[in-house]
Amino acid sequence: MRMGTEILLDEVSLNKLVHDRWWFDVDETVFDAERQEFRIYAGLRRKGPYNQRLLRVTGVHDIVIDDQAKIGIYSIHDIQIATRLISIRSSYPLRISLTIPGDARIFISDLTESD
Repeated sequence: MRMGTEILLDEVSLNKLVHDRWWFDVDETVFDAERQEFRIYAGLRRKGPYNQRLLRVTGVHDIVIDDQAKIGIYSIHDIQIATRLISIRSSYPLRISLTIPGDARIFISDLTESD
């Protein structure tokens, strides 16, 4: 999969961009412990495809997915950033908690960009 231009955003801009607009399959999220990287591949429609956008977080030590709804497909409601924790929440009962022991970065990529 080709990577598009990556955009580094602050918390307010990030939430304006993704709030209830990005849909993803929770089972397709990726945590690479060796690279300390968490990825969500997302789409702009509930029914997919889920390969149009990428939310990538670096500096992740561990993740916990609290999926109470168990519906599979979710929208990102908001992303909360604290000193050692990033929480990705859905409008449905889903929270993905990323433990960040040090510096972390959140990147957004448009995977549909053409050359």
